Amino acid sequence: MQFLGPGLALFSFLGNVFLPIAHGSTMWWVAACTPMFGVAEISRAPLTHQLDWYSVVNAVVWFALFVAGAAWRMSRDTARV
Repeated sequence: MQFLGPGLALFSFLGNVFLPIAHGSTMWWVAACTPMFGVAEISRAPLTHQLDWYSVVNAVVWFALFVAGAAWRMSRDTARV
């Protein structure tokens, strides 16, 4: 549990949450592959009046991966109550 805090901070900085990254740069392409990118872009859309399709795809794909991972771990849980 202690690695989640620093991991979330790292993904936030890499995911274009705190620092603006120029569109099309190498760092932007790295940011577009992180789980925080799509969520940050969607939450900023009402302010910037700009929502790109890859932000929505990013958020949906990461959501599906996390749900699949949670379902897989839940199915392997042997300590059922």
